[in-house]
Amino acid sequence: MANILFPTDFSDNALNAYRYALHVAHKLNANILTFHVYEKPPVKASHLPETMEDIIAAQLKERQADYELAQEKMAKQAVVENTPTVSVKHLLEKGKIADKIQEVSEAEKSNLIVMGTQGASGFREVFIGSNTVAVLEKTQLPVLIVPEKAVYKDIQHIVYATSIDDSAEDTIHKVTKFAKAFDANIHCIHINTTKERACEAFMEGLKEKFSEQSNVSFKVIEGDNILHSIDQYLKENKIDLLAMLTHKRTFLDKLLSISYTQKMAFHSSTPLLVFHYGS
Repeated sequence: MANILFPTDFSDNALNAYRYALHVAHKLNANILTFHVYEKPPVKASHLPETMEDIIAAQLKERQADYELAQEKMAKQAVVENTPTVSVKHLLEKGKIADKIQEVSEAEKSNLIVMGTQGASGFREVFIGSNTVAVLEKTQLPVLIVPEKAVYKDIQHIVYATSIDDSAEDTIHKVTKFAKAFDANIHCIHINTTKERACEAFMEGLKEKFSEQSNVSFKVIEGDNILHSIDQYLKENKIDLLAMLTHKRTFLDKLLSISYTQKMAFHSSTPLLVFHYGS
């Protein structure tokens, strides 16, 4: 049985992402571990140890109360989503979120992380949140990122935006394995910004390798702006999920260096499934 790790900050956005976690868990026959991490409050050196202990104890008590309330909301949400059979456990720990997520995911043998974006409106904002960036840099697990304005619906169409390199075939296998649980169609697309024709031959080669899988299609799209072209494809084809591959720091640096105008051109509310190169 698969295991899903669901970090939560008790926000409405996190509850929205929990809807996705429930349905994905139901389809994958997976358990869910909800996980909240809190950090020690900043305390001046002049404070006495007893005072520091009181502050930490008070914060822990407050977080525990918040978590209990959040658990009640999540239990009610499972009933609303008609997924009451999904097994859910809860964990509250102190530390740095990315470090703790890595530690707990290894201890619990997690297969997938599902998390919401804080204050984000779509893919253009996903990588701005420091926690999301830190988790993506730290973990080797696939991460399903749910934008704030995403509305859950059955996953019927998945786009994998591929680069032209040796990672494409392996990543498509990962996407097809995920898609199988949803009986979803996979659109493998490459945005050709260089006007070179080599990418067409590459995509034809991939198409041949996956020719026995009728739910996988391949397409080269001409465009000057990668984000805008992907966004347009998502809207025109009513895509439910976007899958991409990270190359760790290089990938994130490239995304974060994109101009403000380009970021503003991407207003997707489509969830993003991130796989990691070499994982």
